[in-house]
Amino acid sequence: MSVLGRAQADPGFEAETIALLRSRVLLTLGLGVIIFLGFWGLDYVMAPDRKWLFLGLRLGASAVMVASLWLVARAQTPLVVRGASIAGMTGVLLTIATMSFLLGGFRHLYNG
Repeated sequence: MSVLGRAQADPGFEAETIALLRSRVLLTLGLGVIIFLGFWGLDYVMAPDRKWLFLGLRLGASAVMVASLWLVARAQTPLVVRGASIAGMTGVLLTIATMSFLLGGFRHLYNG
């Protein structure tokens, strides 16, 4: 079975798909680190009492994204690329969910 889950895939198509996946994951995670950390400015304004906690959470999620970037850049298999991309995005998702919870849910002005 091929890495894409089909019994008989074209090897050229498969290689191109993996290369495209890798390049897009690298771009997404690379920009994601910058953008996600940049949103700390919004935390600073909208949740000043939690700004340092939120910075710590953002730095933690960014560390997961950077580790995922490192894995994707060195991955030898598409399974590693997929797993690392999921891990990087899950870190962000859990951080945003935690921040929302700490602010009292989606009723807070920050989330509105």
